[in-house]
Amino acid sequence: MNYLEHFHFDNVPFPTDNSINYFYPKKQIVRIINELTKNCRFYNGITLITGNNGIGKTTLLKKFVGQVKNNDFVIFISSNEKTNFMKILAQNLGVENKIEEIFNELEKIYSTGKNIIIIIDDAQEFKLEQLIDISSLFSTLKYLKIILTGNKYLRKKIKTPALKELRKNIITHYKVKHFSFTQTIKYISYISTSALALSQYKKVFSLPQLCLLSYATNRNLHNVNFITSEVLKKTVIKQNQKVKIKTILEVIKENYELVKENLYLKFQKIFMYVLLLLSLYFFGKIVIDRYNLISNIEAEKSIRVQEQQLRDK
Repeated sequence: MNYLEHFHFDNVPFPTDNSINYFYPKKQIVRIINELTKNCRFYNGITLITGNNGIGKTTLLKKFVGQVKNNDFVIFISSNEKTNFMKILAQNLGVENKIEEIFNELEKIYSTGKNIIIIIDDAQEFKLEQLIDISSLFSTLKYLKIILTGNKYLRKKIKTPALKELRKNIITHYKVKHFSFTQTIKYISYISTSALALSQYKKVFSLPQLCLLSYATNRNLHNVNFITSEVLKKTVIKQNQKVKIKTILEVIKENYELVKENLYLKFQKIFMYVLLLLSLYFFGKIVIDRYNLISNIEAEKSIRVQEQQLRDK
């Protein structure tokens, strides 16, 4: 029996394949999608979307494409270092890989009144020459709407002098943020509840389990999905009806390479908070001791003055 049957899930609750079947409507993501839709309708230019790997950029793009594909002409390119941008573009347009034919076909589509949206996912994988081709394409056809997504390495590449023209044409830059601790808890609860048949709902995760999953994985949406799925699978193997903390710890240990960076960042933050609190404590102690010392000195002076006055009398 797989975990879908065991827990009476209607569908896979925690997909790791960029599925949009259970798109989580995080406020920032919904805002970016809505703004992208508006910008691509009224403005031409290059939009940059950056964020760490596995944070949900591809799912965001797929949701966006679902909103605009009926009215606009969309080309979605998943890039890697061997991808030839112009060749893939020609294939999507159904023409030969020749500049004239590519331009003519784009002009033909634009003349029908459709917006042309070119999306390049994981653009950090492109070599510099490919990014220069993208910049040159937009410089020639100013009516294009180009969306580039990638991680921190894309931001570094775009800062190179050779891409000065590309930088000039960036109209918006969105930085997709990680889930917070509480957002991860809400995400797991929301997705698992949505995937369950309401008549067969069982509370698979309790609050302590949710907190532990959030602590270990909330730096990365892909990790949340993967680790939670593995926990559910192991729970079935153990024939438990609810997730146990021990099971979560076992999965985290088995996938330590995947979550160690998140755990390191967590411990680093805790260490910094402890240092800050200790610094504040000792600073406060020094201030209080200094205040007490000054007060004692002033008190002693006052006593001496009073004693001197009594002697004078």
